[in-house]
Amino acid sequence: MNQNPVALTPDLSLFMVRANIPKKGLIKQATTTPVYDPAPLQNLEEVHDHPKGADFVGIAFVEIREDEPKYKIQQQLQLLLIDLVVHLKGIQHSRGDLEDECDPRRKSEVLAEAWYLLLKKRLEMRRDPRVIAKKYTSSATSLYHHASPSFLPSFLSSMSNNSWSLFFLAHGSGDYQPDRPIGYGAFGVVWSVTDPRDGKRVALKKLPNVFQSLVSSKRVFRELKMMRFFQHDNVLSCLDILQPPHIDFFQEIYMITELMQSDLHKIIVSPQSLSSDHIKVFLYQILRGVKYLHSAKIIHRDIKPGNLLVNSNCVLKICDYGLARVQEDDKSKHMTQEVVTQYYRAPEILMGAKHYTNAVDMWSVGCIFGELLGRRILFQAQSPIQQLELITDLLGTPTVSDMKYACDAAKRHMVARGHKQPSIGALYSLSGSATHEAVHLLCQMLTLDPEKRIKVLDALNHPYLDEGRLRYHSCMCTCCATSSQSGIRQYTRDFEPVSDQVFDDAWERDLTCVSKVKERLHNFISEQINSNRVPLCINPSSAAFKSFASSTVAHPSELPPSPHHWE
Repeated sequence: MNQNPVALTPDLSLFMVRANIPKKGLIKQATTTPVYDPAPLQNLEEVHDHPKGADFVGIAFVEIREDEPKYKIQQQLQLLLIDLVVHLKGIQHSRGDLEDECDPRRKSEVLAEAWYLLLKKRLEMRRDPRVIAKKYTSSATSLYHHASPSFLPSFLSSMSNNSWSLFFLAHGSGDYQPDRPIGYGAFGVVWSVTDPRDGKRVALKKLPNVFQSLVSSKRVFRELKMMRFFQHDNVLSCLDILQPPHIDFFQEIYMITELMQSDLHKIIVSPQSLSSDHIKVFLYQILRGVKYLHSAKIIHRDIKPGNLLVNSNCVLKICDYGLARVQEDDKSKHMTQEVVTQYYRAPEILMGAKHYTNAVDMWSVGCIFGELLGRRILFQAQSPIQQLELITDLLGTPTVSDMKYACDAAKRHMVARGHKQPSIGALYSLSGSATHEAVHLLCQMLTLDPEKRIKVLDALNHPYLDEGRLRYHSCMCTCCATSSQSGIRQYTRDFEPVSDQVFDDAWERDLTCVSKVKERLHNFISEQINSNRVPLCINPSSAAFKSFASSTVAHPSELPPSPHHWE
């Protein structure tokens, strides 16, 4: 297989593993060297004469008898490289388990990806990183390598262009953007990094401390399965998942998604002007994504501007499914009220509803619509009770029918406040973009009774969104295409596609303990590895590694207030 190591950015939080083994000739040494000096080192003494500052980390020196069969030489060399790989990675493996499968007479055509997966299955436990030297000997070979926490592997030059490959740690230099954190949420941390396989910038989401409780571990598992399930232009999905360590050391999850340059919150609070066209195309994409989620019977439960990612072309994607769940049709089953950031929380949840529907998402979209129009949070309160009062100040006191999902204590509170008339006219003062059509749609979204609140399909059919739909499908979507020959735009038959199946959460029912969730989640991630792509791992030699490793989720003080406990 003719493959050279891929050069990575020095600041990268990811690395690839690769090694090349020559097929021809008697190979008497194997080395790791910096990419600026691809020629193999000739002997161990050259380690000490290497240019100052070189990121040299180890050498495998092989002594082989002249009469040794060529396949045996290659087999021994492969085993030595495996020893070097796993030692410098700080992992111990069972060398004996690999010997038969390293025979190049049977494995000469094996894909590098398949070989790496095979190797990963044999990695069993961590090796003490304080060990800085190790010597392996056999009747035909000896290996010396040097490693320490401050000299972790970062380079591997190609030993031959005519070779079949297993993976090794690879690293290079180049003109790349530095890795940096771009978001901290309640359940994860997101960094902007470069994918070494194609040089594209991607988002790396770190989910730490996954198995602290049964609730949190199931929540992470659910989010991961959803992100692998989603296939929609306006819904963020998971492009790749980093291979997990042995289950005994499995505590964090790393997933890769498309990188979006900003989010709607940053755009709203920025001095950048927002025209009516911007608002329409943003709202159209939000509803387009919500329609897809609801068609899969998923309630997002945390739609807010910060969870609506936007790129430089104004394409929008819904993200963060940490609170999402499948809609519960059984009204007798209670659902948690600790959902939705307070400013976007529907009145039925604020009033203690034990059961609610996907109408809570439509309320959140209405709040965002009002925020786009006015460039400020529509209902910005300090507490859930005050939040409810701000809502009734604008929309008026809810009727008894409007409060059928509310708890008795909330109903008594609303009656005690006295009757208030709605002041819908205030919506027209949000901005010049608050036209009659805009306010009409907004009022249908901000309906107190969830059963009367507009459904996503009806909202998409509202005439206010006609221009947004046209603009999106004229130049922004991937479902329509313009012919390179005729220049004619070919439009899709379905502008707002739905999911072709309902998201199934039946797998959750027998997850009754953290250990069971951990085992199932580990197996699920292992099954998701794409055998057609080179796997990625976290690079501990990255300049950003220390900062990345210490980055954590939002502190409790940064999270929205909990719901008011009425009873």
